Amino acid sequence: MKTRALVRAAFIIAFTALVVIIDGGDFALPWHPWASFGFGIDPHGNVTTVDASAAKAGLRTGEQVRLERMPPRDRWYLTATSIAPDGRLLRVPLSSGRIVTVVAHARPRTSIDNVTDIFSTLGAILYILLAGALVLMRPSPVTWAFYIFSL
Repeated sequence: MKTRALVRAAFIIAFTALVVIIDGGDFALPWHPWASFGFGIDPHGNVTTVDASAAKAGLRTGEQVRLERMPPRDRWYLTATSIAPDGRLLRVPLSSGRIVTVVAHARPRTSIDNVTDIFSTLGAILYILLAGALVLMRPSPVTWAFYIFSL
């Protein structure tokens, strides 16, 4: 019986440590700028926001992006994340027939972005540590389910 408890404890400690290490890497994220193409679209492809770089390339608010004419990877950059590798070119076909080429450029992060990222990362780490401690103190199907859910 002692061997089983030691194996359980080793398992919980190892997996919890692994997840904490992976999540701990997110502390470096806030100070790295992220890149975007400088414009935002709604789910229907309407351009909602344009920064100076995208405006210089010829994109205007209110234009309609023809998403169906874009390769799936480019469509994913626009609709799923709006984040792209710095320097990546994107050809944006518009309903007016024009094709605008925009370049992903670094966007600085604000202090509030950094603070909220730190709090969310700390919250995730504390949540996982709590779940691991519960399984170690009171191993039951419910605490195991909570632990697996938290991972």
